[in-house]
Amino acid sequence: MAQYPVMEILYEELGAEPFRCAEPAIYAVLKEGVRFEFLVKRQPESAQAVVFGTGRLTLPREKWPFFSRHSWMRSIPCSCVFYFDPTLYLGDIDLGWCYGTNDRWYLEEIAGILAVILRKLGVSPENAVMTGSSGGGFTSILLATLLRSRCLAINPQTDFRQYWKRYVDLLAETVLLPGESWIEERVNAAALIRREGYFPYIHILQNIDVRSDLDNHILPFVSALNRVNMNSGYRKLRIEFYSHPEGHNGMPPNDACVAAILEDLQASYLDTIPVEEKTVQPVSAEYRLSGRDLTVCLKPGSDPPSRTTFAFYLYRNGQVLDKTGYARETEKIYRDLAPGRYQVKYFVKTGERKQGFPLEEIDIS
Repeated sequence: MAQYPVMEILYEELGAEPFRCAEPAIYAVLKEGVRFEFLVKRQPESAQAVVFGTGRLTLPREKWPFFSRHSWMRSIPCSCVFYFDPTLYLGDIDLGWCYGTNDRWYLEEIAGILAVILRKLGVSPENAVMTGSSGGGFTSILLATLLRSRCLAINPQTDFRQYWKRYVDLLAETVLLPGESWIEERVNAAALIRREGYFPYIHILQNIDVRSDLDNHILPFVSALNRVNMNSGYRKLRIEFYSHPEGHNGMPPNDACVAAILEDLQASYLDTIPVEEKTVQPVSAEYRLSGRDLTVCLKPGSDPPSRTTFAFYLYRNGQVLDKTGYARETEKIYRDLAPGRYQVKYFVKTGERKQGFPLEEIDIS
């Protein structure tokens, strides 16, 4: 998009970038061979932000990256961030749902970069609305879950395997290796909500004339949520129906969409239903570093229930390096780690209720 200047940033230097351009600019974050691209408009007077995702693209590749609805930022009186899906660069595809590969979930890496950008813009996650339509609506629901923010999704997929078969099959041929299958929480919004134990503020605008969307996405999503035990979040799901003759791609007028975004930004979390406290045993955690050996120590509260178990995820430079299953052990040791920036996310499970907690990043040299 030639109308915006482009600045390239190494991921390792992301924390030092102030994101203070006076005019909208494209920031290309280079991370372990992948180019993550964001269009950022900073509004210093506002402590809110709207984050836009992109669904299927039909533009020629020479016009990529393209940020759908970038003109809307002129009508939005707060900071705006648009992200491009680098999955599209992996092959001859035009819809990727930010899947990446089974080794690297691009959407989770986008969430990590967005967390830094929002912090630099002076916006806390709960004051940001993730928004998009179709595939961009799907990634908005998942990002709101990962970042603990809000979302407005228009005609979204909720399990992209149930979308049009030709797009799903083409993506599978592009990103899955022989013998690999889809990772459930990356393709199914309810599965990610279950994994995270967190229910974000979700507002869906759905064309009621599209029966396939209702049968394959909206109704299964609502049904699946009835079987999800969440121990944190707001449990607020709002679905509004409208009618449009253009089917799945038919959207409300632009001004109506912008008005809905602004309404969701102003929606008070105070009118939502908090989850009961103490559904998961309180736990504190700390790192211990000895040379290149990293130990994570969990300290449960007094007299934890016998059914409480723990799991650990180890990330290196934002990529999952190691996972454990749930067990009673409260200490995990990672030995002889290579130089890099590491982070551990630990999970606490009591009965069927579980919750994940990320620790701060730590550099090992």
